[in-house]
Amino acid sequence: MPMWPRPMRPIVHPTRYCTQHHYQHHVVPHMHPTHIQHQYHNIYHHKHYYPVTQSCCSDAVHQHEQCGRPPCC
Repeated sequence: MPMWPRPMRPIVHPTRYCTQHHYQHHVVPHMHPTHIQHQYHNIYHHKHYYPVTQSCCSDAVHQHEQCGRPPCC
């Protein structure tokens, strides 16, 4: 009787894990708003003046003196 190889049960080894990395790029917009306020200031300088006026006045005094009597007509 010839000897043929007899089939054997297979030996199963632990599964080998390989990782393949796949990347997908995403754009994420970031908004940083800025507000500029222009504030204008009005400064008023109040200057006070005190003008002085002068005036003069004079009196006139009239004195009538009767030096005798008027002649009779």
